[in-house]
Amino acid sequence: MPFSMLRLIGLIAILSLSVASAFSQHDTTGGTAGGGSLGEPTKPKTTKPTTTRTTTPSTRRTTTSTTSTAPRRTTTVPSRTTPTTTPNADFYEKQGDEQYDAKNYNDAVQSYMKALQLNSSSAHANYRIGWIYNEQGQYTQALTYLNRALQFDANSAAAQAERGYAFKKLERYAEALSAYQQAVVLKSDYASAYYDMGWIYNEQKNYDDAIPNLKKALRFKPDYPDAHVELGYAYYKNGRQTEAIEEYQEAIRMRPDSASSHSGLGEVYYSARQYSLAVNACREGVRLDPNNSQGHYYLALSYYALNNRSAAMEEYRILQRIDPERATKLYDAINK
Repeated sequence: MPFSMLRLIGLIAILSLSVASAFSQHDTTGGTAGGGSLGEPTKPKTTKPTTTRTTTPSTRRTTTSTTSTAPRRTTTVPSRTTPTTTPNADFYEKQGDEQYDAKNYNDAVQSYMKALQLNSSSAHANYRIGWIYNEQGQYTQALTYLNRALQFDANSAAAQAERGYAFKKLERYAEALSAYQQAVVLKSDYASAYYDMGWIYNEQKNYDDAIPNLKKALRFKPDYPDAHVELGYAYYKNGRQTEAIEEYQEAIRMRPDSASSHSGLGEVYYSARQYSLAVNACREGVRLDPNNSQGHYYLALSYYALNNRSAAMEEYRILQRIDPERATKLYDAINK
C-alpha cells in the first residue's frame, strides 16, 4: 500500500478518537443527572407576609325587639304559627325573624317588607327593618322605619334608642339626645342609652353632663368597659386625673386587649407627669395595635420627658409614616 494511503488512514483514526473524547467530556460535565436545568441556580421560595387585623369592639349596645332590653343578638323571637294556606303577614314576619337570626339581613328585609305589604301597622317588622338599616349604615332609611314602629308602639324604648343611634351616627346630636332621653323615660335602667348620651356629651366637651350619665350606665351595667373608658375620659378632661386613672384601669381589667384603653391611660399618666408609667401604658397600646397613633404620640412625649431622645425620635418616625398630621403636632410640641 502506498505511503500516502497509510498516512491518510492514520489521520482518520486520530480524528475519530478526538471526536469520541469530546462527546464523552460534554456528557459528564454539561448536564444534571436525572434531567433538569443546566446550571440554573435554584430560586429561593418566598413566603407571603401575614398581617394582623385589629378590631375595636363596638360601643353600640341596643336591643332586638320593640319590647326587649336584652342585647340585640341574644333576643328570642316569639314563635309564630306557619299557615298551611296562602302566606300572610305573620308568615313573612316569622320568615324574616329566622333570616335575621341567621344574619341574612338582606333576605330578612325582603321578608319584613312583604309582611308590611300585608300589614303595614306591624311595629315589629318596622323596627327590625330600621335595626338592619342601622347595622348596614343606612341611617336615614333606618329612621323612616323606626318612626313608623313608634307610630304603632309608642312605648318602645328600643325603637327610641335605635333612633338615637341613627341620629348619633348622622351627627345630629340634639335629636339623638332627645331620642335617648325618651328611651330612658320608658326604661329607666337602659344602660346603653345612658352610655350613648355620655358619649355625645363628651363629644360636645360637656363633661359635667357626660359624667352622671356614664355613672348611670355603670350602675345598671357594671361590666361595661366602654362606659369606664368614656367616664375616664370625662374625668381626665375635667382635671380629675386620679379618678380617670381608676376608670381606665378598670376598663383594662375587663378588656385587657384594648389598645385604645392602654394609650388613653398613658395619656392621663403623661398629663400627671408620671412618665415611666405613661411609657409602660403606651408601649402596651402600640404592641396591641402598631398603628395606634395616640399611643405612639404620648410614648414619644414621655420618652422625651425622660431625656430618651433617640427613642422619642423613633416614635416620631413611626408617626410620620402612619399619621403625618400627628407627627407634625409632635414635632411642634417637642420644639416649642
